[in-house]
Amino acid sequence: MKNYKLKSSLITIAIIAFTYMANANSFTGNNSSVNKANLAAVNHLSTSKKDAMAAANAYENQGSYYAFINKKYQAIIAYGMAELMYKIACDTAGIASSSFKASMIYFEKGKYYIGINGLLSVLKLSQLTNDSVTVADCLSNLGNGYYELKQYDTALEYMHKQLELSHKLNDQRKVSDAYKNLAKTYQKLNCKDEAQKYLQLFANLAESLAKK
Repeated sequence: MKNYKLKSSLITIAIIAFTYMANANSFTGNNSSVNKANLAAVNHLSTSKKDAMAAANAYENQGSYYAFINKKYQAIIAYGMAELMYKIACDTAGIASSSFKASMIYFEKGKYYIGINGLLSVLKLSQLTNDSVTVADCLSNLGNGYYELKQYDTALEYMHKQLELSHKLNDQRKVSDAYKNLAKTYQKLNCKDEAQKYLQLFANLAESLAKK
């Protein structure tokens, strides 16, 4: 039953994508691997991994182009198609990459619940593949998403996890971002001592980074 639902939802994505991307020849129209994978997407999802990967890369590039020219919804559709093809190719990192980019666009559009759901999926995938950098990025953006939804306690949970991981990664810029986000969130909760603590940590680290 789950497999049937997955195929049904992916086929729906493919059909929608064809409707919106009929004129996107500069990225996919003349690529035989992409065309074969597209046909397979609406014909029981049977294609070679090589063709699916070619299609996935083309759609992800297309999504980045649409995002750059501020056509956000077209970008989301392109990333959805990339995710579909990455799934056919069994490329977990690719699935995470395309889904993360789509989630960030939903955040930009103020659709935080949709973006958060996407990020939670990416977080699980990235933990499975031990991609600590993407895990940290997910934690940071989940914290920001819940902050925007005024769910400050949940936001703090993710922000503290991001801070801990950023220390382990020795990524001082991510640590700095975590300090800043924690300071503003504690301020919203009227926890003045904690807010001041992280604000001072942020200021000290920002000064140190500026000297490098």
